[in-house]
Order: sequence, then C-alpha cells, then structure tokens
Amino acid sequence: MAPDITNQFNKPIDCADFIAGDKHVHFHLTTPDSVREFIPILLKMLSGKISRDEKSSQITFELDSQKMVVDAKITQQRLLSGRDIPGYLSSRLVHHQFSRWAAGYVPLEASVDMVVPVDSDIDLELIEEIPQENREGEVGHQLQQRKIPDITTAVQAHQAFVILGAPGCGKTTTLEKIVYMSALDYLNETPGCQIPLFVRLSQQKNRLPFDFLNAEWGKVAKEDFSAAYASGKVRILADGINELARSGRREQMQDWRIFAQEAVDRGNQVIFSSRELDYEPLLNLPRVKVEPLDNERIFEYLQKHQANDLAEELDKNTQLAELANNPYYLSILVGVYRINKTVIANRGMLVRQFVLNLLKRERKNNHPDCMDDDMVIAALGQMAYVLQNEGENLTFDLGKALAALPAWVTCRKQKMVVDKDALLRLGRAATLLDPAIEPDVRFYHQLLQEYFAANELLTRFTAGENLEQLWKVPVLQKEMPPAEVGEWDPLPEPPSTGWEVTTILACGICPDATVLIESVRLVNPALAGRCLDEAGLVNKPEIVLQSTRQDLLQRLYDPKVHLRSRLQAGLVLGSIGDPRFEVLEKNGVKFILPQMVEVPAGTYPIGSRDDDPQAYDDEKPSFQAELPAFRIARWPVSNAEFACFLAAGGYEDKRWWAGELARSWLAGEDVTGGQLNRFLEWWDWLKKTPDWQDQMKDRWTPGNIKAWEQLSTQSREEFIQLMSTQLQTKSRSQPAFWVRSGWDNPSQPVTGVTWFETNAYAAWLSAASGKSFRLPDEKEWEAAARGVKGRIYPWNNEWNQNKANTIEGRVMKPSPVGAYAAAGGLGPFGTEDQSGNIWEWTRSLYRPYPAQLFNETDQESTEERIVRGGSWVSDRRDARCAGRRWDFPDFFGNVIGFRLFSP
Repeated sequence: MAPDITNQFNKPIDCADFIAGDKHVHFHLTTPDSVREFIPILLKMLSGKISRDEKSSQITFELDSQKMVVDAKITQQRLLSGRDIPGYLSSRLVHHQFSRWAAGYVPLEASVDMVVPVDSDIDLELIEEIPQENREGEVGHQLQQRKIPDITTAVQAHQAFVILGAPGCGKTTTLEKIVYMSALDYLNETPGCQIPLFVRLSQQKNRLPFDFLNAEWGKVAKEDFSAAYASGKVRILADGINELARSGRREQMQDWRIFAQEAVDRGNQVIFSSRELDYEPLLNLPRVKVEPLDNERIFEYLQKHQANDLAEELDKNTQLAELANNPYYLSILVGVYRINKTVIANRGMLVRQFVLNLLKRERKNNHPDCMDDDMVIAALGQMAYVLQNEGENLTFDLGKALAALPAWVTCRKQKMVVDKDALLRLGRAATLLDPAIEPDVRFYHQLLQEYFAANELLTRFTAGENLEQLWKVPVLQKEMPPAEVGEWDPLPEPPSTGWEVTTILACGICPDATVLIESVRLVNPALAGRCLDEAGLVNKPEIVLQSTRQDLLQRLYDPKVHLRSRLQAGLVLGSIGDPRFEVLEKNGVKFILPQMVEVPAGTYPIGSRDDDPQAYDDEKPSFQAELPAFRIARWPVSNAEFACFLAAGGYEDKRWWAGELARSWLAGEDVTGGQLNRFLEWWDWLKKTPDWQDQMKDRWTPGNIKAWEQLSTQSREEFIQLMSTQLQTKSRSQPAFWVRSGWDNPSQPVTGVTWFETNAYAAWLSAASGKSFRLPDEKEWEAAARGVKGRIYPWNNEWNQNKANTIEGRVMKPSPVGAYAAAGGLGPFGTEDQSGNIWEWTRSLYRPYPAQLFNETDQESTEERIVRGGSWVSDRRDARCAGRRWDFPDFFGNVIGFRLFSP
C-alpha cells in the first residue's frame, strides 16, 4: 500500500506530489520542463482510481503502488501560465469543472432526431428516420426510437449538433466531459484529435462568433487561433444558446449558423447546448436530446457518492424519484441528504437548503466575508431578478453587477447594509457565483440564478406588485407569432417568457402557494399546471387544481386558441390529471372506461371509387356494408388508460392473452418476425424502384435520402445482419415507448404496442368493467370515420392540415388526444383523431376486397393485420378514411396504437 503523501512532506501541497515506492517527486510546474515531466505521469495516473476531496481542491490518484495528490486549483493555474496547448489541455484534466467526470459522474443517455448514416460509429443507438412502405410500393416516413447510451458518443457522428434538454439535465456537464475526453485524446496523440475550446455564450456580448472565440482562445493559448481554425484542429463547445440576451438572440444565432457551416467546412467541430423549451432551431443542426436519468444511472451515481441509502427513499416517494431523474437536482438531493439526513421533494425548498449548506460550509471554513444568510439570499435575489429580466444566466461585468446589487435589504423586519464586494467574494467562495470568470459575475448554475430570482419574485408578489408580464404568453390564433423553424423542425411550444422555472421555484418556497398559483392561473393556466406538477408541493391546493384542469380542458377545445397552445394544454393536463380519464374501481381493480360514441345501424360505403386519383389499388372496388348499431371510442386508448392495465399486472396474467400465438409472443418469441420482416419489405421496394429518390424528395429530408442511398448499396444478407443488430427488442412487460420522453404523457395515445397487446388490453378491460370491448374490424372503423355519405376525411371531402396531426403539420410526435377537435377534426359521429396522430390496429386480416373475404379474424393467423387512420408521420393521402395499411401482428412502432369498439 502506498504511503500517505501528506506525511512525506513537511510543507503543504503546492501543485502536485507524486510517489512511487521510494521515488518522490514534487512538481512546482513553474518551468516548461516541469510541465513536460508532469503530463506523462498525470496521463498514467488518470487510468487508476480517482477521488476528490469535496472540502478542498485536492484530487488523489492511485494506481498500483503509486499515488499522486494534486491541488487542482493551483495546478491548473500553473499549467495555464505558460499559455501553450499541452499546458492548457492538461489543466483541463485537473480543473474542478472538467475533471469531476473522472471521479463522480455517470454517462447520460440521449436520443437524436436526425438520420445517422448506417456506417456510423455510434452503433445506431439513436433515433433514425426510417421509411415505411405503403401500398403500391410508396414509402412513407417513420421515426424509430434509438438511444445513445452515452451522449458524448454523438461527437463521433456529427460535425455540428445541438445538445438540448431540461434545466439541470446535464447539458453543460456533457460539454465539460467532451472537453475532458478531447484533452486526453490530444495529449495521448490520438489520430484525428482536436483541441477543445469551451465557451459560455452568455459572455459573447455583441461580438461576432469568430472574434469571440479568438478572444477566448487567447486567454489560454499563445498559439494563433486563426491557424488552428483554418487547419480544422478546433472542437468548439458553445454552452447556453438560451443564455444569450433575448434582445438580439435571433440575429446572433444567424451569425452562428453561418459560422458553424464555415467551421465544419474547414474540418472543425461545433457543438452547442441549449434548454429545449428556449431553443428556436435557427441553426438547422441535428439535435441530441438528453434523456432523464434511469434507475440504473441514478443508483450508479448514488454509489459513487456514498449515498446508497437514499435509493430506498426514492422508491418510497414518487415525487422524489421524478426529481432524481434530473442530474442537477440529483446532485443537490445527495448533497442535502448527506448533510441533513433529510429528503426534500419540494424543488424550491431543496435548492434553498442546498444554498444554506454552501453558506454554512463557508462559515465552518472561517471565510472572512460571511454574513447573514437571509441577507445573502435577499441581495443576490435582487441581482438575479435583474439578470432574469435580460436573459437566462447572463454574465454581468463587475460594474453592472454592483449596480444590480442593493445597498441594503430588509430581513426579519430589520434593515441590513450590504457590503457588495464582500458579498461577491462570498458568493464565489460558496460557488453560488461562478469563481472561474472573475471579475465578471454570473451564477454558478442557471437553477441557482432562478432560485434567487424566485425569492425576489415572491417578495414583489407579497408586496402587491402586478407580475402578469412575467407569465403572459401568446395563446390565441390571432396573436401567436410565426413558428420560424426549419422545414423539418417540429412545431415548437408557445414562446416562453423565461420566468417559468423561476415561478415554479417561487411556488415551492412560498408559505402558501395557493394565492400565487391562482394569480398565475388567471394569466397562464399552462404555467399554473406546471407549478402544480413540478414544484413538489406536499399538499396541492385542490380548488386551484380543479380550476386549472378546467381551464386547460377549455383551452384544448377552444377554436380561438392556436394549435401550439392547445397541444401544450393537453400535455399539461395529462401531467396534473386529465378529467376526461376518470379512474374507476371495481372488485379492487382500477380502470378507465373509454368515452364511446354511437354509430347507428345503416348502409355504409367502404373503399374508394375506381376513378379516385388518391386511392390505392387495395381500396378498390368500393362496396356497401350493412352494419348494426355499435359504439366506438371517441379517442384512441391513452397512456393514462393503458397504465391501469400495467398496474393490474396485465402482462403477467395469461388470462388476457388468447391463443397460442399471443402467449408465445408474451413468452418472448418473435412469432412473425415483426420488425425485421417489415424492414425487409421496405428494403425490397427500395431495390426494385430506381427512381425512389425522385418519388420521395418532397416527403423526406436530405438526411433520409442520404441514409437510404447507403442502405441501397448493401446486399440482402448485409441488410439483414445490420438490421438484426439494430432493431429494438420488444419488451414483454410494457409498450415499447412507455418511458420515452415526449411519448409518455398520460393524455397522449399509447404507442409501441403489438396487435397481441391491444387484444389483451381489451380482454382485461372487458373483465374489469363488466362491459364488452374489442378491436373494431376495418368496416366498422371506416364506417365510424366516414359516415353514410362516405366522407374522404372525417370532417368532409377537403384536406385541411389544421384538422389532423400528420407530417404536413410537423408536430413530429403523437399529440394529446382531442387536440384537433377545436379545428373541426371530428368524424360524423363525434370521433376524434381518426385521421392522423397514430395508426390504429383493427382485428381484420389484410385481404383484398370484395367484402365477403373481409371479416377474417383468425386469432392464430401469422398474416398481416390492417391498421387504419394515418399518423403523425403520414401524409394526407394516408390520412384518408378509406386508406389501408398492414403490419405483422408482432410489429410495433411509435406510430401505432389502437381504439376500442363495443357492440
């Protein structure tokens, strides 16, 4: 065992002490020679055990019988003093901001919404845009879920991209990890490595991108930036698009878009980060979205930080578990729990305790500038409020920061004078403010700024100040600004004010949040819903909760409200409890009955006329179907409804899985080769259609075209091998996309279900409720959608993209059910979402018309089943009521769900 270095020297550690057996080396790092000697030892020790002293700046490296202790703060300053590239990069390896990846962090999972070439090094753990065959060989547009197990692997796939995510999800930390990895590669002389340059966009001010980067480069290296840039040696990591000042942000993004293209053309790499809700996709770059932490990653983090006992608390508290999905909140949870031995699910109170612990640490360390905690919070709150007005997480120059700080504050009814210089020193020491950018001033993390601003917001609200301007956003059709996005970018949410998270935190620290949330509701019920959902309140004010639900439901069905606001209303409604999905209980089993609409007995036209130019051949000939009266669900089955099936153990109870084929699937077999066979059909069409690029140029992005051009060069055997390693293995315990962010809202339709799962759900619900449910056959489905007059679309014979969630509208994911009813997207009997949103399974086997072959419903058949209605990736042609498509019964996709039928 290596001896303790601190006993080998009679003086405190200066920069780095290294010991190997009898060899003792003390690095002062004051000369180029000492730096050259230090770097190889540092690189070697990085492969061993690394631990950080949280109370000081010391890092300890242990490898075999060797040990090295580094004073990170002094060492990185010494390494930077020479302003050469090796010194700069080795300083990143010991800098607290970057080196923490080596000791305490876990990889972040992510998803990508751009096509990734099939020969990518990422192993295609991403989202890919995959074509989908229709009749007559035409190919559609479908997204298949693929995830990156470590977000940093996206570096290998894209020369330029944007990392997006929620506040505190780890965007900045990911960029810091990329810096760390890049520094290691460069110092180890890895072929093709680039020099990382990390910059905060909050410090850009009014400079052009090149001038800004040149100035930041000059702070750490004397080598010429222009030369390195021209030769493609730079990896630019630009953190915080949302931290640019709101005034002028669009113009700056246009400058960055031009610069990023020029930089990539020269061989450099450019990686941005931004809060997802604040990001306007003006850069036209691939987007890598940070996924919430899963249980495995959370537990790994707890182990690394000696907080294993917190896992039991997370299992018992749903709100706490949701909070732990966010890396920054998880780190705060762990920090607070280790010191206070308490768990706090209230976000505002959690951050408050975290802040108090940091200030307490400085008092314990006898910091000379310690002052009253309440005074610190009140004074920094006023500065944060000013910053929040100008933009999120901006950087102030010292003069502006001092001007934003108050001369005095009132705490506990006492007037307290604020020593501004001392406050800034204390803030940096406590890491409430970023100590790395002195003398400029910025909060260490955006959530800290929002927490301090929340205190000032609450002070002003309590004093009676009208704060409506902080919450008011455009809602109506006539006031919604254009969604200035790229051709294939998803429709964004309504514009934000930048005060949403601050308001949510304020609700958490408010002694009685009822009045504050009610005030927010009167201006912005969607934000009020977020406060109720995200603040972590132990007792949610029931009156405000019910009022907010009704406001959101009214907004969802209000034709004057813009689609962007209706979609938002539906998602927030799902998060706080959608009153359309009332949970009932019978014999101890909880379930939700679908709202049904009546379809009268009658003669219904089925199929398309021979002269219909939009019709596919398998829709012909048209015929008349005599049908008895029946009922069909108003909406496709939602996540809220399907959750009851999971909670009741539906996947474990074989009673609901009728037939040997379904039970074989449940046992883990791929009974019809679902996804692979489907993909082979698409690939066969690709190979036999020479002009497929021309056919698809108006329906696919250039990225789709490029990816499939690569696939078309492969043999059938190569394609099967590639797809076999990439296709997702279907869970036999939940829908395929059950925990996918953006697909898991209770008000969205359930997707990723096979035909077998839909039948099991219908059988379970029938038994639980005492009523009869099944899938409709396609005659029944089409009759409900078209009515006796045989409408082309549920609403009438004219296409209107505002009435259905299809690819034309670019929502690019399933929408909350009912979101298009306000625009008139209703069927003749009141059904909603029968055109677009998701394809819907029917019980019918795929058979050509005429009608006498139409009712084949053999449970044991491995043949294709009919799906109807089109989806969010389908176009207007597939969204017609007569449109038919087929899928293998064990196929699943994020575009397929189902709707229930009752005789």
